[in-house]
Amino acid sequence: MIALGKTHRPAGFTLIELLVPLAIIAILIEFLIGPTLDGVRESAVAAARYPQLQAVANRVLDSVGTPVGAAQSPVEQAIGRARSLATAEEEGQVPDVQELSAILDELHAAEAVISQDRSDLRNLAPARGTAEREAYVDLQRSLGALIGELRALEDNFRRQQQIVERLR
Repeated sequence: MIALGKTHRPAGFTLIELLVPLAIIAILIEFLIGPTLDGVRESAVAAARYPQLQAVANRVLDSVGTPVGAAQSPVEQAIGRARSLATAEEEGQVPDVQELSAILDELHAAEAVISQDRSDLRNLAPARGTAEREAYVDLQRSLGALIGELRALEDNFRRQQQIVERLR
């Protein structure tokens, strides 16, 4: 009978453990958040046609940016920084803890702005069975989806931050 000894695993994380959250972040940004942002923009443009929804819809567009807007919105800035960090990690650079923390703060602030927009929208529920109601519901749903995806991205950045802190 062969006695198997316990293998000792050094403290810290393996490369795989560092790369998994990175892969999740990249997937969230490219395949989920990008199309969801486009959906929010489309919903906000549609809602802006109705006087009762126009002010909130315009704030949403300010928050998420417009496809032809010159300046980046707070949400676009946070996602752009997250994307650039993911790209740097793919090239083998270990991110700085302070940079991760700053991006996490930006993502949280972006989520708070979108949540406030959604909360403001709830107070404006138009009558049922109207095109305005459809635009309202569509914008509510798209904002909810974006909030969920931003929270998932924040969770992954927190995991990444914990890993990097342990590496240092």
